[in-house]
Amino acid sequence: MPPLSKRGKQIKSLAKNKQEKNKNKLLVPLDVNNNLDDDNSDNEEFIWGDSLQSHPPSDPDKPDNQSDNQNSDDQNSECKEHFNYEQLIKSLENEVKSGNLDSGYKLRLTALLQYLRLINHEEPKIKTSLSIAQQLNKGPYFARCLREWEKLVKNGETIPISKREKHCKIKSLLDDEDVQMQIATYLHENKFEFYVADFVDYVKNVVFPSLGIEQETTISTRMTRNWLNKMGFEFKQFKKGVYVDGHERPDVIAYRSKFLEQMASYEKLMPKFEDDNLEIQINPNLQENEHLHILVTHDETTFHSNDGRQSGWASHGEQPLRKKGRERSIHVSDFLCETIGRLQLSEEQKLSEVANNIPYEARVIMNPETNYDGWWNVELLVQQVVDRAIPIFEATHPGAVAVFAFDNFTSHGAFSSDALIASHMNVGPGGKQPKMRNTIFNGNVQFMNFPDNHPEESLRGKQKGMKQILYERQLLTPGLKGFCKNKETIDNQCCMQHILENQPDFLAQKCMI
Repeated sequence: MPPLSKRGKQIKSLAKNKQEKNKNKLLVPLDVNNNLDDDNSDNEEFIWGDSLQSHPPSDPDKPDNQSDNQNSDDQNSECKEHFNYEQLIKSLENEVKSGNLDSGYKLRLTALLQYLRLINHEEPKIKTSLSIAQQLNKGPYFARCLREWEKLVKNGETIPISKREKHCKIKSLLDDEDVQMQIATYLHENKFEFYVADFVDYVKNVVFPSLGIEQETTISTRMTRNWLNKMGFEFKQFKKGVYVDGHERPDVIAYRSKFLEQMASYEKLMPKFEDDNLEIQINPNLQENEHLHILVTHDETTFHSNDGRQSGWASHGEQPLRKKGRERSIHVSDFLCETIGRLQLSEEQKLSEVANNIPYEARVIMNPETNYDGWWNVELLVQQVVDRAIPIFEATHPGAVAVFAFDNFTSHGAFSSDALIASHMNVGPGGKQPKMRNTIFNGNVQFMNFPDNHPEESLRGKQKGMKQILYERQLLTPGLKGFCKNKETIDNQCCMQHILENQPDFLAQKCMI
């Protein structure tokens, strides 16, 4: 072969450089997730199109007819089929975007989707599949699979799911029928009552020795849960009834906003706690007339003999049958604060003279029943606050102010028996309405009951009722009803009850606590 001229060497060098560029373009990685976000983006078409359309040029040393013959052979071997891929591509796109796919299956589906897009633009099938396989670090076998998967989806079939790591090489002890029988017997006998640790002990001390496993062998907590799930058990809350969430009711929202504003004003005067165990107390910088405020929370509960467990392992769809009677019970009422925990005297104070006048702790325990200690009510709670909680707080936090917090239990909002409550009053005098305390109206004392020396003997010492109270306040109008069906007091002139409820002295009533 005659030596190349200077011009020929330049052409050969340019062709070699272009081949290297095309090779690097073929090695651009395929980002499965990004390609799914925008299937018709320009960047994607540039990557795939450029890597396939920029074919390496023919060697200048070879005759032109040899290069033409090779291209002709490729075209003959990769004949294009006339098939409408648009609908098929759209279907695969929806499947890929569904999000409930195995990672291996999603990779196969994404590669096939890109392959169909390119051959839909009349790209050579073999070169297209090889290019996609190369970008995924796969070999010719994966490229051949792409071409086979194309035939499957064109015939309405699905591509095969990867079976990698699907072949079980280790058998579980739970596959043994004898083991299953032992475990099923244990679960049936201890249904609703066993813990995971109890089950592990049973397997370790009973099941394993029956199989000849005598060495110190056990099962992990995770395997225990898997075994229980395979046996048809699930961890659930034991409950009955319907729970109604009223957190977003308008009246609850209004009360919550007011409560948070009030607590924010107290929080400025409260100590903060730092350290991992929250044992370092940092008091706020108080002004001359300010005092340290301590949050004291209250809680109470009743324990019954037949309470049982509130959660546990049970068969799917099964709840335990509770005994009808709850049997004997004890009621516990106690106070907590961040500074000392349970509200009680310290060990030093219990040995000092302080303990001679006040109880050791604020907690009260009683047996609530008619034949025992009676029933817990708001009067007993007030007595606990006055006789126990306040004296103990003053002894343990001298000079500080207690901010007592009670939950919204119904009895905690109870009023005293003589409180001004319009809903407890009758229209007329007497009856079962309570005798209410006297009040102040327009600067004058108004008596809520008739005097004992009233001219009319039948009214002496009787409750006046709403009609008489409104008459004395000059608020009674002709034809005014005593009650109405309106639950809200938007119209405060609709009836006697709503008129009285909106009077300042009635609105100022506070609960006993």
